[in-house]
Amino acid sequence: MLQRTHVVQAVGELDQDDAQVARHRQQHFAEALGVRFLAAAEAHLVQLGDAVDQVGHGLAEFAGKLGKLPLLYQPGTRFNYSYSTDVLARLVEVASGKSFDEFLQEPIFKPLYMKDTGFFVPDDKIDRFAATYGPGENGQLKVTDGPATSPYRKQRKFLSGGGGLVSTARDYLRFSQMLLNGGELDGKRLLRKETVQEMTKNQLPAEALPITLANFPMPGVGFGLGFSVRLDTNSEKPAPYAGEYGWSGAASTHFWICPRQDFIVIVMQQYMPFSLRMELALKPLIYAAIEE
Repeated sequence: MLQRTHVVQAVGELDQDDAQVARHRQQHFAEALGVRFLAAAEAHLVQLGDAVDQVGHGLAEFAGKLGKLPLLYQPGTRFNYSYSTDVLARLVEVASGKSFDEFLQEPIFKPLYMKDTGFFVPDDKIDRFAATYGPGENGQLKVTDGPATSPYRKQRKFLSGGGGLVSTARDYLRFSQMLLNGGELDGKRLLRKETVQEMTKNQLPAEALPITLANFPMPGVGFGLGFSVRLDTNSEKPAPYAGEYGWSGAASTHFWICPRQDFIVIVMQQYMPFSLRMELALKPLIYAAIEE
């Protein structure tokens, strides 16, 4: 079943020391920003939908408009989930010389055989495309985005790095398994093991914790390079979830990976507005069933 996901987390490698965005003409944000700074979502760019309209814009034009706006907070003081991953998508375009959707194919989707992942659903797959639901009358659900009329039926100009792909549970599982394996799947290595370790480690300073997502406070959760990261303060006896990382999608999809317990959870719910209820209900049940 094809569903809306947030499959693009931070795959593909740019040298963290060399790939600095040093006052990139029209795209600087108050002062020079590094790739790590953006990947850790510390850029504090404007909140989604607040000040920049992506509709009809490509990534280059979007980044140019965004670069004229101030940051919300001083770097390193607050966590704000916003447009930083979209800016990273534009950096990928500049570094690779390819459009973002073209870049994703060769080094990521093809090696992982993610045959149903892309920015739109072709006609021959529309019968597998799931509807999105929202709150209706009297506590009932109603279809808010049907497959036949969905904007995902056609290619869009704005190729978001932070969301907008459609995918399947099978494709997303292969992507997640590659991460759990330390950057490799079926004998094909996409990332160095050290890169995955750095991506899945908290990158936020203490004063920026705890993070908040969609007005939901997330105590005990930090942020790595593209993932939320569960923190564990008990060094004598680590919690079962220690080292867990993952993220959520706009349609209330969720995934998390727990290297300590060697498992992956993928929730392909299709409900908007965004909700954490399913994740919050499932996690205690899963971890309570684990015998150390």
